[in-house]
Amino acid sequence: MNESFEKRLFLAFLISSIFILISYYFLQKPALQVKQQAGQVAEEKKLSFLIEDFIFKTNVIAMTNRIQTENMAIDIDTFGGRIVDTYINGKWNQTKKPIKLYWQTNPFKSGDLFFGPLELQKIYSIRPFYDVEEKTERKIVLATKLNYKGKSFILRKSYEILDDYQLKLEVSLENTDKVDLELNFDGKAFSIPYTFGFNSEEEQNSGNIIQAEYFNKKIQKVLKGGLFKKRPHLEEIFSPQWMAVYNNHFIVIVNPEFTNYTSKFLLENEKKLYSELVMATDIPALTLKSGEKVFYKTFLYIGPRSERILAKIDRTYRKIFAWPLAFNWFMKPIEWGMYYLAHLITGLVKSWGFTIIILALVIKLLLSPLSVQAAISIKKSNMLQPKLKKLQEKYGDDPKLLNQKVAELYKKEKVNPLGGCLPLLLQFPVFFVLYRVLSSSVELKGSQFLWIKDLTLPDTLFKININIPFIPSSFNLLPLIMTVVQIFQMKIQSMRNPAAKEQQWINTYLLPVFFLFIFWNMPSGLVLYWTVQNVLSIIEQEIINYIKIEQSA
Repeated sequence: MNESFEKRLFLAFLISSIFILISYYFLQKPALQVKQQAGQVAEEKKLSFLIEDFIFKTNVIAMTNRIQTENMAIDIDTFGGRIVDTYINGKWNQTKKPIKLYWQTNPFKSGDLFFGPLELQKIYSIRPFYDVEEKTERKIVLATKLNYKGKSFILRKSYEILDDYQLKLEVSLENTDKVDLELNFDGKAFSIPYTFGFNSEEEQNSGNIIQAEYFNKKIQKVLKGGLFKKRPHLEEIFSPQWMAVYNNHFIVIVNPEFTNYTSKFLLENEKKLYSELVMATDIPALTLKSGEKVFYKTFLYIGPRSERILAKIDRTYRKIFAWPLAFNWFMKPIEWGMYYLAHLITGLVKSWGFTIIILALVIKLLLSPLSVQAAISIKKSNMLQPKLKKLQEKYGDDPKLLNQKVAELYKKEKVNPLGGCLPLLLQFPVFFVLYRVLSSSVELKGSQFLWIKDLTLPDTLFKININIPFIPSSFNLLPLIMTVVQIFQMKIQSMRNPAAKEQQWINTYLLPVFFLFIFWNMPSGLVLYWTVQNVLSIIEQEIINYIKIEQSA
């Protein structure tokens, strides 16, 4: 009896399974099919209502369409209607081919749209296929028909390249059904990510680190880390005016025209100094009445990080380039002057390598009065050392009287004890400005000089296949040349200044080695400037040594 029952139960189960399979593959309309990945099965089961409730066109061969202008080209796929490649060009470009700005390897795609919060895009790889409704050289309109719980609607995306590296993305949803359409998935209707990779992992690990910020009356940085603090992997901000991701040379700005959205910043694929940042807009749940149509327009800037270009588009974009508020009023004019001087020189010599050398010479000549004054003051102070030693021996037991006598000596000899420091301190703003101009000028990208292939990257001659902490994985020649020049400079100074023999070892060897560590992975343009500055400083010091200084009896 039990055996017969088990046979009938097995037969019923077999017939039911066959019927379910036939119904699933032949009788039902095609629904979402999801590629499951390890570790995601539980999440997909939890959110499986999306698979059951959505129906749209799948299993179509994807086509890539390009829209372009003279300085910009964007490839858009009909699978998901999303950006799959981006190239830019311009007079600033020193290379012979357009620059690719789509290096990222994370699963998100710019302009993608998926229903629900952004995190679902990592779980589901399937997307609807779009039809091309309109296509011109710089504009494309894509559309797809969807069905959600038996209610039909149309999703459209329009991409249009504007002037000055701008891209206009317009998303629209139209309810074509006779009843209301509610899109509410965990409080969100849909999300759109924006992710661009400005350079390869090797280039970013050379110090050209990608950063993120948003603007809401003032600039706020996000996904920040510290020396002992790891960068967070997710930050959310409600309805900022715009948000941006950038490195030294390129930037993407997302500026939605709509409000009432949540912006998200995601940190992806972090490895050493390399990382990929994803921006996104999460749209809150919405209900469309029959025949209603809603639009979401966003303006993107995808191009060189140029203050000149960005200031023409939106005045608030200038804040990206501002110095800290307390210093902006005097640092900014110095930066503008340095920027235009560098471009003036480049227009004459046609080489950014020679521009850096000439710029170093010009800066040295402009600052030489300060340097000479500092050197003379130091020289006078050194000449007073025997007299100061006598005063210490005579008045050492009375500190107050000793200070009085030392002050009288300085006044008599017309020596300012701070005279050697103040002129040098005044040079620091110039150095910081030069650092910004040389490290952030997109015009240097791809510029070659002597053996240097790119002045924005280290001058790596060959790789070293080792993985030891604090040991470099590449051989860079220019920082070594800079260190040798600096050691030679320090040795000359110590020979001219016997009074500083106690600090001779620190100044001669320790400081140059410290600078070698700092400059090893710096852009070679900066290392070139600092090397030339050291050579010019040696020449300047030799000239100063011939200046005779009279000393009273």
